[in-house]
Amino acid sequence: MNAKKWIAHFEINRHAWAEPDWAADSPILSEKRTRLLVDSLATFQLGESGGGTRLKSFVEQS
Repeated sequence: MNAKKWIAHFEINRHAWAEPDWAADSPILSEKRTRLLVDSLATFQLGESGGGTRLKSFVEQS
């Protein structure tokens, strides 16, 4: 599939799933841990070349 087909696919299916009610659930992670995890996953998604050092750092701080 090319990019235009993927964009069309996601636009068509935008409302196919119900949005979770995050406010109804109590947080599993603290705000600090959530921020660290989000930063680590963002780095991973970009293609981290450091052998997972940020994710390992998050685990060690837990």
